[in-house]
Amino acid sequence: MTGDDYWVVISQAGRRLGAGFLLTRCHALTALHCLRSAAPGVDGVEITFVGGETVPGRVYRRSPEADLAVIDIEIPPSVDCPPLLQPDRPAARDLWKNPYRPSLSHALLSGDITHAPAEYAIVGGGTVEAMQLRCAQPVGDYAGYSGSPIQRSEPPERRMLLGILLEQYPDEAAPRATTVLFAATIDEVFRRFDCFGADHLLMGMLPPSATALEPVRPTSRAVQASPATRSADDRIADAFSLIAALDELRKSETLDGIDVKPFKIEVLNKLVSNVMDDSGPA
Repeated sequence: MTGDDYWVVISQAGRRLGAGFLLTRCHALTALHCLRSAAPGVDGVEITFVGGETVPGRVYRRSPEADLAVIDIEIPPSVDCPPLLQPDRPAARDLWKNPYRPSLSHALLSGDITHAPAEYAIVGGGTVEAMQLRCAQPVGDYAGYSGSPIQRSEPPERRMLLGILLEQYPDEAAPRATTVLFAATIDEVFRRFDCFGADHLLMGMLPPSATALEPVRPTSRAVQASPATRSADDRIADAFSLIAALDELRKSETLDGIDVKPFKIEVLNKLVSNVMDDSGPA
């Protein structure tokens, strides 16, 4: 699998509903309007990965005013979890791309961010923090791309997850489509859903063989063991300690104005990588 293979297709009873992407090993994110053709009162869906594997999912949280939905999924050990991109804060003039396309006959989308994230009123009636995108591919109607990820495309070392595509800006002067798109930021997603707190993220990102470990809460003790001999629970303790330290720095206004969530994600991603390296392939 490549670093672009974290997007998924969401279906119900064999009927395709729309696109989404993995935020953790057990959560997929999508635009809520992608689920509007789902059977009323039925939360069960199917999640299909790039490689063709399909696993069951359940619509777990909805935010109608933000047009966002979280799907709870369980990836069995027999299915390889695609690499997950770390989230980051978008900025004006960042180059972006979308690794998803509705079918092989659709274009891959890319372009640049024309404005820094700002508050926008969306069709669903709510206000979200979103980035305004200029798309280099004038394909007309971009509806099939809703719910898919927007990631920074360059430079390679900063290729991170920036947001989720929600809607297309209509041309108010003439009845034609525009190449202006709006994507909610990942920060907006974190604000809307409390399931992306540090504890939930840790258990959601760890491989199945490691989630049985009891998380060790932050302590003030120094870690004496060398990196090569430290156990998984020691590493989890270190991760929680660092996350707690970030929270304290934010509360003390030492990091005033800086969102610490991307730093937390980076800590957890490194922890997951270390634990997976120790445990070996499933």
